[in-house]
Amino acid sequence: MIRNFLKGSFGDWNNPLLAAIGFKLKKRFNQLVLQIAIWLQIVLDMIRAPFARDELKFLKQSF
Repeated sequence: MIRNFLKGSFGDWNNPLLAAIGFKLKKRFNQLVLQIAIWLQIVLDMIRAPFARDELKFLKQSF
């Protein structure tokens, strides 16, 4: 753990508490980033799906 610059028993009590809060915040932030990436992929797949079908029709007509 990085050195705590809070003084006395107040600092000794707050250091593990603040470290735990920082750990949980980082964990939640990473989960949020993953959820945004998943939703973005779903939206992009929904946007691309009609165009992919049109390309297949074009390929079938050309042969």
